[in-house]
Amino acid sequence: MVVEQLKLLLKARNLPGISKDDDVFALVTVKPFANPKSISFTSKSVKGPKPDWGYVSTRIPYDLKSGTELDICLYKATSADFAKDPKSNVFIGQVLFPLANLVVSKGGKLEMALMTEDFEVMKHGTIVLETVRADVKSGVPTFLDFVDCGACEIGLSFAIDFTNPSLHQAKKGIALYETAMQYVSKVLCPYDADGVFQLYGFGASSKEGVHSHCIKMDEARDLDGICDSYQKVTSDPNFVFGSSAKFVEVIRAVGEQSKKNHILNTRSKSQVISSLKRGKAGRKYEILVILTGGACDDMKETIDALVEYSSFPMAVVIVGLGKGPFKKMEMLDADKAGGLTSSRGVKAAIDNVQFVPFGKFMKVLGKLPAEILAEVPDQFLSYWRLSKIEPIPREEIPNPSFNFVGVIIIIAILFLLVAAGFVYFKDPSVFHEFINHE
Repeated sequence: MVVEQLKLLLKARNLPGISKDDDVFALVTVKPFANPKSISFTSKSVKGPKPDWGYVSTRIPYDLKSGTELDICLYKATSADFAKDPKSNVFIGQVLFPLANLVVSKGGKLEMALMTEDFEVMKHGTIVLETVRADVKSGVPTFLDFVDCGACEIGLSFAIDFTNPSLHQAKKGIALYETAMQYVSKVLCPYDADGVFQLYGFGASSKEGVHSHCIKMDEARDLDGICDSYQKVTSDPNFVFGSSAKFVEVIRAVGEQSKKNHILNTRSKSQVISSLKRGKAGRKYEILVILTGGACDDMKETIDALVEYSSFPMAVVIVGLGKGPFKKMEMLDADKAGGLTSSRGVKAAIDNVQFVPFGKFMKVLGKLPAEILAEVPDQFLSYWRLSKIEPIPREEIPNPSFNFVGVIIIIAILFLLVAAGFVYFKDPSVFHEFINHE
């Protein structure tokens, strides 16, 4: 995307080692993908452990493609001219995340824990971004053009592999799967339209030996809800970890929803705007996150399904947990092979799969967001280009808070109140008889 200006409302909370008299400033660096030139700018200095810098902004003179990162470093100022050499001041902490996380936040809030210079998450200190704005040049449609103002809703689903018990054993009070779900959901939460996640399980068995490859678990409305739903399944007395991992049923469950979304997406612009005016979804896109130990016992069927749904609004992110092996997951990603090909020789319309080895980032979780989102924005835009669907101009998108049904109800209530008042003033005895009636 060609961003002319990036504008952030920047705050920080609970900064470690900072007193109320210390001056703190932020060094913001835009790191373009595959471009050695970065842009850095500093905020003003603000005193105390809870600084609020207000708006900070900069102009961006070149294209920002998917994979572009934003690095925000906080420093304690050691001199009045701290901006001349920002890195010579006392480092406090930093956050590093994809620019895509900002452009889909839709005016919401992003709160991220500070990390050390080695990208290890710190126990104290957070950076808060609110009312993020990216002014984009007209021309080629961008991610922001489609999701801005709620014109396109993005649904997030998780699928959990229940075939490797060792990866589900709690260490230090939490299982690896729970850790992964928490971190991955933090990265992808800004994409989800309503904050409700659909959870699936596959590969589980029962005491009767019945295998389940598509368990529809309870929906979750926040990070705690994801873990609660996961624990509810694994603590069921009839639950048994299975030995066969098959992806196809879960992919088809989300894929069929993406087919329905495609019908919704291909409506005329006037129909989409009409839906938005009624408080309903305009357009929809699905992201399926598969958390797995690496086994896949139905590769042929899985590849066929991924190819089948590759022309529909759906991206698949596979997160590998443990030590693998992950050769099959790398085959599903198929970047080096130029995309997937089905058993019938049909090539995928879009490369809609991204594989991320979670273990590679366990010690540097700050780099995980960029890896997870390395391909999602391009997958998203590829679908709209393939379907020849243009974004709705911002000025034509109705205010999502304006609800016609609600207005009609309010008008009806006001009408009844006025009518009741008219009756009362005309003959008050009618109300007295009604109140005293037994």
